[in-house]
Amino acid sequence: MSNDEGGRIGEKRAFSESNQRRYAADGGFVSDDHELSTGDIVRFIRDAFPRVFAGVLIASAIAVAAFISFRLVAPADTFYRTSLVITMSGAEPGKYPNGAEFSLTDLRSPVVLEDVFQKNKLSDYNITLADFLGMVSIEAYSPAYKSVTDRFRARLENKTLTFEERKAIEAEFNSTLEGLGSKGVLITLTVPESIKIPDLLAQKIVDDIPAIWAGIFIDRLGVANLPVPVSGADLVNVKFLADLDYPLAYDYLTGQATKLQSQLGAIEALPGSISFISAKSGKGLADLMREADAIEQYRLKLNLKPIVDQGLSRDPTVTVPIYDNQINSLGKDASVQSAYSGRVTTVISDFRDNKGTASGAVPLSAAAPAAAGTQFDGAFVDKIIELSKQGAGAEFEQELLRKKLEMENLNVAFTDQKVRMTERRNAIVNNSLTTEVRKMLEDKFMTGLELATGELNRLWADSFGFLEELNNKRLNFDKALYRLNQLPDDTRIEKPGLLTLRAALILAAFAILGAMVGFFSFVWSRAAKSY
Repeated sequence: MSNDEGGRIGEKRAFSESNQRRYAADGGFVSDDHELSTGDIVRFIRDAFPRVFAGVLIASAIAVAAFISFRLVAPADTFYRTSLVITMSGAEPGKYPNGAEFSLTDLRSPVVLEDVFQKNKLSDYNITLADFLGMVSIEAYSPAYKSVTDRFRARLENKTLTFEERKAIEAEFNSTLEGLGSKGVLITLTVPESIKIPDLLAQKIVDDIPAIWAGIFIDRLGVANLPVPVSGADLVNVKFLADLDYPLAYDYLTGQATKLQSQLGAIEALPGSISFISAKSGKGLADLMREADAIEQYRLKLNLKPIVDQGLSRDPTVTVPIYDNQINSLGKDASVQSAYSGRVTTVISDFRDNKGTASGAVPLSAAAPAAAGTQFDGAFVDKIIELSKQGAGAEFEQELLRKKLEMENLNVAFTDQKVRMTERRNAIVNNSLTTEVRKMLEDKFMTGLELATGELNRLWADSFGFLEELNNKRLNFDKALYRLNQLPDDTRIEKPGLLTLRAALILAAFAILGAMVGFFSFVWSRAAKSY
């Protein structure tokens, strides 16, 4: 080895040893050829940790101090509550007793809250009506809600449930919750700390809201007025009936029996009618409906109808022209409905072919009459035009198809009546009854007519007596509209929460910022010492 080479090796070793000594002296590192070892990194992290940790502590302390200060100075809200149960019939399907639409938001309607505002003189406390409207909230509520949710939660936590079993339990759970919330109401008055209202007045306000709501909606809007009137007149007018020919008398009785069925159907639609029993007659609605069916089936169709179908008539010279007129009228009605149906078919075909105009409207020419002799109802044509303007969607076509089906059903009904009327008219014209048979049929018909008249009038009176008793019960029951519940904690004071998600995120951000400040301060200090 030459002297020059030995000298260069010695210089390199001396330089490396000098770097190591300088790292030990300065607390930093300078690696030969910029190569870092694992030990160097561990020592650097160990040396930087105190400053990083100190930065996190200082930043977190600043954030916590700021949150605590905010918590101390933030205004508190006081909540005054009352709970009630809607007791009026029809509340479940969203109806008042008279059939008007019902919603929980009715309790905080402006007309109600304005009355509450004026009654309690809240303007004396520097509260505006707009402020008061924002302080009141209405929501569905049930004291049993927690117990129900806990019970169903325990059932759903069963790991052995099949998909269908779990689906059935969830459907039952949703149905139960809907039942709990359908009648329960929670009224809450939120009073900020800046508004000074005595506790007794605030609690009186939440109690006044349902009372004033019930008063306004009953007395001013008449939601407890019952929709079905009570009548004391006979269903069948005996004097009018006596002037009619036999077949016409039968037709009259049949029409009145249909009115009785309609009356009983209207009563059946009233809440509580199915389970109600008349105190006067001891009958329920099912008893009345069964008796009405018996009169229609046995007194009319099986007793009187076969007699008139044999052509029994007191004065054919009067009755036959009456039937001729009705047959002609039914034929025209059936023809009109058939023409309507045909034109709707044309509109649907045009709609499918053209998919409407550029604006989505079916050409108005499609709604024009097919023949000069066909007269169209103006409301029907207007409906076609209105639907066409709503756009060329599937709903337009479906509405037309529904209308077409209605017209076809009417056409069938009119045609059926025409056939039956024609058969009876022909029976009267072709009558070949002997005097003896005629006399027997007349006696039997008059006896059956008298029995059917008496039974229809009696049942009509029973149905209105039943309705009157039901109305009185509903009226007394519905006048209250609601019943108050007792809550264990009607008044509650709450301040904004400290440990919220937003607060946690901000605290984490401060901690990260403090760590970064500590780290960069360490790096800066080491860099400053190395120069």
